[in-house]
Amino acid sequence: MDFAYHYTEEQQRFRAEVSAWLDANTPPEQAVGAGSPSWEQLRPLRLALGEMGWLAPSTPVEQGGAGLTSDHTVVVMEELDRRGLLSVYDAAATQLRSALQDGGSERLRDDLLPALSSGSAIVWTAVLDAHAEPGGDTLGVSARPDADGFILNGEAAFAGPGLMPTHLWTLAATEHDAAILALVVPSTQPGVSVSTPRTLSDGSIHMVAFTDAWAPRTSMLGDEGEGWQATRSAALDDPMLDLPAPEISREAEALLRFARETTHEGRPLSEEPVRRMLLVEAYVDSRLSRLLIMRNQWRRAAGLPLTYELAQADMLRERAALRLSHITQEVAGVYALLDADDPRAATASFAAQQRESVAGQNPTGLPDARRRAIADALRMGRPAN
Repeated sequence: MDFAYHYTEEQQRFRAEVSAWLDANTPPEQAVGAGSPSWEQLRPLRLALGEMGWLAPSTPVEQGGAGLTSDHTVVVMEELDRRGLLSVYDAAATQLRSALQDGGSERLRDDLLPALSSGSAIVWTAVLDAHAEPGGDTLGVSARPDADGFILNGEAAFAGPGLMPTHLWTLAATEHDAAILALVVPSTQPGVSVSTPRTLSDGSIHMVAFTDAWAPRTSMLGDEGEGWQATRSAALDDPMLDLPAPEISREAEALLRFARETTHEGRPLSEEPVRRMLLVEAYVDSRLSRLLIMRNQWRRAAGLPLTYELAQADMLRERAALRLSHITQEVAGVYALLDADDPRAATASFAAQQRESVAGQNPTGLPDARRRAIADALRMGRPAN
């Protein structure tokens, strides 16, 4: 069976155009092999891509995008991925564009769609399990009706790029009936304060406190009480599904390359039997992830629903990342734990992968709902009729 993605001549012509533009507009410190650039380093490139419409390639031109076909969108994303710059895409911004189209007020769409497409808007989202229905006691933020808006109070964890967002995609429960609202709140709104606790993965989680912060009704996504459905629908629409699944993950590829190129007593590390067995495990995990991504791509392209498939792929990705961190330590030794600025570090990316793989395990601190989502979809664990 042929799993390869086949490109048209038009795609290859467009690829040459995109590649030349990126070569001319990517600073040397962001080039391949220079380590993972920070969000602040990526900001100038984001804004330049936004001017080209390539941050929102398939979004209509009148909304700040490039109006490209899906075939052309694939090329833009692949060329960024080839340079290790795919993180220039703010997934939350992509998902918010989708949510605005489905259920945002006209005022909110007019204010936000161009800013999201241009890269000038940065979105943080509440940290929740997309596979579990939240209750008012798990959100941390309450909303009290106030004339033509709501007054927000409470504190919640948010995730997103950079040191400060422009907008907070907030979930809150109304005080009278615990109806869940989805609100897009400017971070500069009076009563909003942001702090970033120190974690294994710097800047991965932020705490946002709301103290009598006001949000107009026009900032809602969907109707009152439909906030969770609107948020979950957008969160499950992964923009990375537009990208053809890579042959092997970037992190696993870096480990294989390190093992082939690093020698011990005159022999490559990859030739040592135990290390070779571990490297095979890392390779197999990466290929399994690729197959699940391809399946999800196919189901979405065919118009089929994605239910437990997303939870399944997410669980495999999370656990494979933790296994890869253990394998990296076994293959590279203590050098896998050294920061990129240490000259003895094995590579620029190993230490970051070690931290992120641990920080990514159940970041919500709530019971993992993915098992339940998979079991329910497969009708497992239910009493027989």
